[in-house]
Amino acid sequence: MKKELGSLKTQQLLIQALKHCQHGNLFEAKNIYQNLLKIIPSHPDVLGNLGTIELQHGNIEIGVDYLKNSIKKNPLQPTMISNLGNALLELGRTGESIDYFERAIKLQPKDHPEVYYNLGRAFRIAKDFDKAINSYEKALKIDSNHIPSFLNLGFLYNELKQYPLAINCFNEGIKIQPKNIQLIYNRGVSYLNLNSFLPALADFKLVIDLDNQFELAYIQKSITLKYLYRYDEAIVNINSAININNLNADHFNLKATILEYLHQYDDALNHYDIAINLRGNFAEAKKNKALCLLSRNHFDKGWVLFESRWEVESYQLPLASQKPLLDDFSIQDKVIYIWSEQGVGDQIIYSSLLLDALKTKNNFFVSIDPRLISLYERSFYGAKNVKFISTKDRLSEADYDFHIPIGSLGKFFRDSTKAFSNHPTGYLKSRTDLNETLEKKLRKTNQRVIGISWLSKNNEIGQAKSFALADLIPILSIPDTTFINLQYGETAEEIENIFSEHNIDIVSVKEVDNYNDFDGLASLVSICDFVITSSNVTAHLSGALNKKTYLLLPHSHGKIWYWGTSGNSSLWYPSIHIFRSKTPDNWHGVIKELWSAIK
Repeated sequence: MKKELGSLKTQQLLIQALKHCQHGNLFEAKNIYQNLLKIIPSHPDVLGNLGTIELQHGNIEIGVDYLKNSIKKNPLQPTMISNLGNALLELGRTGESIDYFERAIKLQPKDHPEVYYNLGRAFRIAKDFDKAINSYEKALKIDSNHIPSFLNLGFLYNELKQYPLAINCFNEGIKIQPKNIQLIYNRGVSYLNLNSFLPALADFKLVIDLDNQFELAYIQKSITLKYLYRYDEAIVNINSAININNLNADHFNLKATILEYLHQYDDALNHYDIAINLRGNFAEAKKNKALCLLSRNHFDKGWVLFESRWEVESYQLPLASQKPLLDDFSIQDKVIYIWSEQGVGDQIIYSSLLLDALKTKNNFFVSIDPRLISLYERSFYGAKNVKFISTKDRLSEADYDFHIPIGSLGKFFRDSTKAFSNHPTGYLKSRTDLNETLEKKLRKTNQRVIGISWLSKNNEIGQAKSFALADLIPILSIPDTTFINLQYGETAEEIENIFSEHNIDIVSVKEVDNYNDFDGLASLVSICDFVITSSNVTAHLSGALNKKTYLLLPHSHGKIWYWGTSGNSSLWYPSIHIFRSKTPDNWHGVIKELWSAIK
């Protein structure tokens, strides 16, 4: 071996191969190393460099084998050990990669930020976020200009929803490289996550100015403009993304949602079709198309496509059951489990279909929010074939023969507008004894009683559906009126401000918890002459009680499909009169219309 290593030809080949590596001539280097393996098969440099070349050619498994053999021959090779860590990380063997990165650091702790950076990547994948942050920070301590560490640390803070810290990381990187589009783009994403729309818009515009083919920047700019209600500009930007890549189904799905906000529903449906044709299993586009069809009263097609909701990743998981899903209500003498989905408002609106189901010759379990159980037991008292259970309780599969989600009842019982001709009204019943008690307490001579609710707590669209209590001042100034607070959540400060600034008293009934006591809230609604509300649970409860209700809807974002796209009436709740905002993010006009109607 010593003779082989010392031979002039072998030394020349080693030097020649190394030079090829340094100049990027990897194929030439690989050929030389493969020839050297025949002469010096155990040489760590040959094994290690050949392994590194295989990694660069995408032959990860082969590269790993060469590197491991090289390290066995010479365990003191921090670069080879680090390369092996990267390869293992790419193979998804995260734990092993961490071990090798830490070995490399012990051998060379101060000179190579890349090893700490890659260790941070590994810890991030392993969900050990504190160690990932620590690793990135150590990389930056060695090299304060290490852009990949700023970038990945920002990614991690975004993932942890610590958006100000993410923005700070990107800012530090931008100080070093002011035109780094990855840093600027991701800072824009952080601003967007923080709902700081104008700074986000500025960043996406800057990215496009630097690279007008940056597809994702057009997408994020379009999304930002959508949140700013600048829909026409949003369309221009999504079109730019489509011009760059007209095979991306997500682009057409986004454009379709914006077209809906512009009330261009037929065009929106066409774009949903394009998205679905590009990606046949595109559940999000199918679900969006279903909701658009339902909002246009195309129930026959809408309900069928609505079943795709269970394939959407962000949607709640369906019931895991070995029992068959019900697909035909002509069966008899079976036990059917109707399980709830989505929020309380959805449960209430779909409950209008329960009466149709209960007319079949079967027995039923129906799971609902526990706050609704006493209200439902009273309201459906005449139906002897149903038992209501809490969504928190798990029903044994031995107790039922078939199951169905409550939102799927529509395809059986409301497949056309004509099918709403016998739709029930007032299918929920409040407590008469509590109604009388509250009536005596709150009703004043010659004064009407108006219930008000103005907020939605929906995580995604609640803000778009809500207005400020102060926006209702024209209504609240109507004389000879007692206003009852029907709003759930923390409202005391807002109500106090209205009293101190306008001397308007809004009565909150302390005996009724508007969030937890739906029996009490139903009685409060029942004693009102009418209710004014945003699109929230109160609207559904009031409509289901058949109480005269004035519903204020946003122009576009936040408007839910079951309120339809036009007109002032509701198929689902005939007692509801709808006031639709004519412009985005502006409640003044619609409240003025309401004031004119009821003053």
